[in-house]
Amino acid sequence: MFRSKQFNQKQKVAVVRACSPQEVVGHSNNKEAMYCHLLSALLCRKEIQFITATFAYTLVEAFHTLELEWRNLCDDIRRGELSGRFNDTSLRSAMSKLMPGPNPELADTIEEQCSSLECWAEVIPALWPNCKYIYTIMTGSMVPYVSRVKHYSGSLPLVSADYGSTESWIAVNANPKAEPSDVTFTVVPSLAYFEFLPVAYSSCQNSAESRLEAALQVNREAIPVSLTEVEVGREYEVLLTTYGGLYRYRLGDIVKVTGFFNSSPQVAYVCRRNVLLTVHIDKNSEKDLQIAVDHAMKELKSQDPKAELVDFTSFADLSSKPGRYVVFWELNKRSNTKEIGRHDDQHEMDDDESCAIDESLLRQCATTMDAAFVEPGYVGSRKVNTIGSLELCVVKRGTFRSLLNRYLDRGIGAIAQYKTPRCVTSQAMRDILVKEVISSVRSRAYTD
Repeated sequence: MFRSKQFNQKQKVAVVRACSPQEVVGHSNNKEAMYCHLLSALLCRKEIQFITATFAYTLVEAFHTLELEWRNLCDDIRRGELSGRFNDTSLRSAMSKLMPGPNPELADTIEEQCSSLECWAEVIPALWPNCKYIYTIMTGSMVPYVSRVKHYSGSLPLVSADYGSTESWIAVNANPKAEPSDVTFTVVPSLAYFEFLPVAYSSCQNSAESRLEAALQVNREAIPVSLTEVEVGREYEVLLTTYGGLYRYRLGDIVKVTGFFNSSPQVAYVCRRNVLLTVHIDKNSEKDLQIAVDHAMKELKSQDPKAELVDFTSFADLSSKPGRYVVFWELNKRSNTKEIGRHDDQHEMDDDESCAIDESLLRQCATTMDAAFVEPGYVGSRKVNTIGSLELCVVKRGTFRSLLNRYLDRGIGAIAQYKTPRCVTSQAMRDILVKEVISSVRSRAYTD
């Protein structure tokens, strides 16, 4: 989208424009582009009105890059030229237009601000004093990154971006002041022809009773309803018929109707339709996994407040007997160090000691997570041991960045399109995760 001709044309007439040159926006090397985006933003720090990215994950990745590269960025500004490690002539030429000469005063200001930050909290208002808000997608699989975005943004408003997909835009956020957890979207009828497939029960329900009741219902084929026939309080899967030729395309998103704006339904995103984890009769969704991880992280942070979950994923291990869920965590312990930032492969936490957690505490987390899956098929199978105890694996710092790099190296898409998979199906990706495990514990739930 950002590399399209239409985006370039809109930039010429837009009241608010991207601070980065088009050569940076369209650059194929995502690491180099990220660095230059940050450099561009720092060079016009007082002109920045808002900060945006397609997904919250991309924002978190950008500011993680800032944590690692801030000294190098200051050096470039002080010299008035892009670092020699960037060889692309078009990139260097574009950035040189933003840096007509050395600017030691700006470099000193940025260096002073970065050095005074406590664990990089509120870095956005510190470096971009005129920034009014943050605009990005913060629903669905982006929920885990919202707390990190809040950490960087401080008291700045977080505005949830409109609801869309690769196939079509669907709805707008008509209440931008709503908290990310409370946001609802108003469907725009002209974007596509929308139908809604009722779900007998949500695959994201977490009440064992509600799931059991639904499981006893006669399974009938659902009939799609139109835009004006949906009922408030019910959940539906979105169907699209688009101008591009898709007919009754099942988007896979489950939404809940919360009300109407005139005759257009307002919906809240619930979860993806597809089952994420299953060994045999159990069925657990992305939201189920998220809730289980949230419970376990509360347990961890109650005893180790500095612990932070960088990212997580999972898979159902069917090679073991009995099969079991395996959940991978990448952890970090925040410290107020500013010795990061030279391009010499330093990382803020690159030794195993730095993110080591007491094994008994990790086992408590695994037990909490295991018990938090309340789907009847899973609970029943765990009680009779036809599903084994959940395994929690802590991986080295940078492991999830390796998954991102694998995605980028394969040329599948840009970083703005990347989402960490919550269930890893690729054996190659599983191998990366297993190779980087530094600690592994098993749950003690259902042992009594």
